[in-house]
Amino acid sequence: MPHDTGLGATIRVSNAQTLLGALLQVRIVDTGANRTVGLFRLPRITQPAFELKVPGVVENGVDYGALVYVDANKNGSYDNPATGAGDLGWSVSGAADATGLTVSLDAATTEVAKVDVGPP
Repeated sequence: MPHDTGLGATIRVSNAQTLLGALLQVRIVDTGANRTVGLFRLPRITQPAFELKVPGVVENGVDYGALVYVDANKNGSYDNPATGAGDLGWSVSGAADATGLTVSLDAATTEVAKVDVGPP
């Protein structure tokens, strides 16, 4: 029977009302090892506030980044957010503790949503 080998990661998203219907993807990256440890893809945002949970992917005391991509123009293609081509990308970070990793993203902060997080 499968079981978690680590702690969970939680991404809290708020103020996503302008992104309803868009695809959202989150990659959890161990920043020290520079490797992806978890992935969550939400095919369609249906609520302005929600939580995404990726179980068993982080370890206590380790720093992580959450690379968040939204296909904001809903064209089904990755349009590098760093170029202002229509999609959005955020990088939020935090350290996991004994309860796991929790990071928050205010989707209304589109002025900082210009991170090239790489295609989904």
